[in-house]
Parts: sequence; C-alpha cells; structure tokens
Amino acid sequence: MNKNKNIVIGAVALLAVAALVYYFFVLQKPGLVTPLEEDQGLGSQLYEKTGNPGEVVPDTNPFQNVQTNPLGGTNPFEGGYKNPFGE
Repeated sequence: MNKNKNIVIGAVALLAVAALVYYFFVLQKPGLVTPLEEDQGLGSQLYEKTGNPGEVVPDTNPFQNVQTNPLGGTNPFEGGYKNPFGE
C-alpha cells in the first residue's frame, strides 16, 4: 500500500510540473515584452559614428620583425654548431 501511495504522489507531482511548464512556456502572453526599435538611444548613434574599435587592432608582436629585437645578432657562437638530430 505504501508503494502505491508513493506512485500516486509522484504522478501528481509530475503532472503539476508539466502543467506549470505548459503555462509558462505555451500560454505566456506575447505582449509582455516589447522589442527595441533599431535607431533608439545614444548608444546606437555613437556606434554609427565610431564603429567597432575591436575590428582594427594593431600588430603588437615585437619579435615578428628582426629589426625590433635589440639583442639580435649578439650571440658570438651563433651558427657554430649544428645539432645533427635537430633541425
């Protein structure tokens, strides 16, 4: 008898959860949230004038150019020994 009681309570709880999900996702009123207009506010005006600053990012790698490395060419043993197992 106790097992049947637990099954009935579980079924009622499952139906209650299903009814709540149906109510909030299916029967929700579509007029509660209004969409924003396209050109509305100061932010859209500033974005039109300035654009996206993240699109143009300068190259900041100092070791890509050999001329920008101040220690380039200072090794006196450079090119003296080649490892036969490496490149």
